[in-house]
Amino acid sequence: AILLSLIIMTGSSCKKFLAEDPKNVVAITNYYQTENDAISAVNAIYAYLNSTSTGSPAGVYHSTFWVIAGCASDEMINKNVFKPDIDRISKFVETPINNSLEETWTMHYKAITLANIAIARIPLIEMDTVLRARLINEAHFLRGLLYFDMVRMFGKIPLVLQENEPLTPESASVDDIYNQIITDLVAAKDLPDNYPPGAGRGRATKGAAKAILAKVYLTLGKWQECSDLCKEVITSNQYALWDDFADVFKIANRGGKEAIFSVGFGDAGGAIIFWEAGQFNVRLLPPASPKPT
Repeated sequence: AILLSLIIMTGSSCKKFLAEDPKNVVAITNYYQTENDAISAVNAIYAYLNSTSTGSPAGVYHSTFWVIAGCASDEMINKNVFKPDIDRISKFVETPINNSLEETWTMHYKAITLANIAIARIPLIEMDTVLRARLINEAHFLRGLLYFDMVRMFGKIPLVLQENEPLTPESASVDDIYNQIITDLVAAKDLPDNYPPGAGRGRATKGAAKAILAKVYLTLGKWQECSDLCKEVITSNQYALWDDFADVFKIANRGGKEAIFSVGFGDAGGAIIFWEAGQFNVRLLPPASPKPT
């Protein structure tokens, strides 16, 4: 009887000793509990848009996404000899194995997953209700924007909306994807018009949600809905045009009055000429003009 009691006590002690209670690491069990956790959850989505914290491959809008878009049009040609997969895209002869398309797919779905987590978990956090609603709608905006990118590039794709989805989800119809994009962007129309100076640079706004939604309606041929939203953005007096079109492209004016939503990249530790002013010419060039006859 004594031996049996000792065995029971030892087993109970071992279970208690082996129970995990992590305090020195961030784990899913001890996160998404505070207001700062909610802010960080949404900031993590933004972080995947640029190249400051995603490592390799780079973020959603670092370069590959817009290079693909440019080369798949008649506006640009690939001038990077180290990227034969881009040449295949420009000639519409890409194969199932294409590093650039894989990077674009992977980075979008990583950011979408973070948006799904934020939308699911932030409502459960006890915090300021106004801030909570804003953060959730920022996540809706970003998810809608990301799916708008993807559906235009790939057509039928998996519509992943939950934190836990099947490992190989089935593709949804293009109509279903657009309906979800509209749902997300309509929710995001409740975002603020602007943020206090220094507190919200680069964050989604009501104007950004309306502008992207207008572009969605334009893509779907819903002309009146597009026109109505464009008018709302214009008459909001939150944005204006530069008097000189060249001012749009000046580094000093980045994020200026014409910018409805933009992704910041910093200056790469001082190498601003290369990263901010030179990448377009490094990666793409307009097609050569015909020789005069």
